Amino acid sequence: MANRGHRCERHPLLTSRRDVFGITEGPPLHDPIAVAAVLTGTDDEIPFTEWEEGKSTPPRHAERFEVRVVTEGTFEEAKLGLKQTGRTIATPLPPGSEGVRIPRGMDVAKFWKVIEECIQRADTVNEGLKQ
Repeated sequence: MANRGHRCERHPLLTSRRDVFGITEGPPLHDPIAVAAVLTGTDDEIPFTEWEEGKSTPPRHAERFEVRVVTEGTFEEAKLGLKQTGRTIATPLPPGSEGVRIPRGMDVAKFWKVIEECIQRADTVNEGLKQ
């Protein structure tokens, strides 16, 4: 797939990719990765890692998080920096706790293989609908 990161960097809603996280290449992939996580337990499962040295809280364990989205305020207040409306806040939970799984990494080659296979299957179905 072609690198389209240059377009994303110019979009005002995506500048945090560059300014906050230092991501300067490639398209934003949070939605396909979230969908890929649903494949856990299927033949198309994509192996995810749930621990990252230096970012994860010891001891090594399957990290889980409490996740909340800030709903107080308005979009206009958030644009002005007065509120954090829409911000997602993930708080690590103690080892062994149940919570939201947020992968730290994944098998990138398998991810793209599964995505491309899904696109091909969708294209085949859509082509059949045209006839």
